Amino acid sequence: MVTQVKSVAAAIVVNVILLDTRNLKPYETSHIRNSVNVHDIFTYLLKSSEPKDIENMRNHFHQRLDEVGLTGSLDEQDVGYEQDMNKNYGSSCRGFFLPKWMHHPNVSVLEGGSDSFLQTDVRKIMLLMADTL
Repeated sequence: MVTQVKSVAAAIVVNVILLDTRNLKPYETSHIRNSVNVHDIFTYLLKSSEPKDIENMRNHFHQRLDEVGLTGSLDEQDVGYEQDMNKNYGSSCRGFFLPKWMHHPNVSVLEGGSDSFLQTDVRKIMLLMADTL
């Protein structure tokens, strides 16, 4: 049973890509391990709503998401986050919207941001997972 739990936990970690949408400086100071910084998810602004500008944005984020390892595959979970949902004007919501707009099937936002995550005891989560197997 323990092997199964470890295998499930490893599979979850392997297939999760955490998108830190904060500025680079706070990211460099502290971030969730193995997350990638994609602050331009928040800062990129369209010049207009003309089709060419929308296509430019799509191309920009296709390249950026590819650079950080997002593939949009069915076994991938993309999770956008910011610090605490109150300091960065909801940048993690764009971390949800843009991959979803680009047809990534499994996209979510980390509830409570990195502050909440870093206060959570991951062992409790693993124990809860073990109870459901």
